[in-house]
Amino acid sequence: MSANAVMTQVWVAFCLYLILAFIRFISKTVHSMYEIFNWIRIHLFSNEILDDYLVPRMTEPVVKPQLALF
Repeated sequence: MSANAVMTQVWVAFCLYLILAFIRFISKTVHSMYEIFNWIRIHLFSNEILDDYLVPRMTEPVVKPQLALF
């Protein structure tokens, strides 16, 4: 009976790893899978959207005054 329990744990861990790797691949984030897992674990039952954490925010381009003349 304990061999089945261990195999179940291995399969669950393998599935979780594949899901986290897929999320990391799709979002093209630089965050580790450990960070993604923690965000999901912490915000699982909250109303926050995880895209805010995974997708980098667009910032305004910095225009240097020297280059603005040309």
